[in-house]
Amino acid sequence: MGALNSADGTSKGIVDGKEAETVHRTTGATDPLKGEVTTIKHYKQEGCSRLALKLIQPNTPTKDGTPTDFVLHYELNLCQNGKPPADLN
Repeated sequence: MGALNSADGTSKGIVDGKEAETVHRTTGATDPLKGEVTTIKHYKQEGCSRLALKLIQPNTPTKDGTPTDFVLHYELNLCQNGKPPADLN
């Protein structure tokens, strides 16, 4: 929601709660989960955009034990009311 409400269409910070717990449990990493959101497109419907989300889990152990950043990219259509837009134009 931060990206939808920001002047430059971006937001970043630490992700916590169930989402972070799931990533920590899955990756075996314990560092804070970082999130970065950028606006790709604004839809005609007021307050609705296509967003790109990047989740970064630093210091995720690999099979050989070397830590690396685990990064997950995905996109979603979202409106300020928390629902998807009715029209994707």
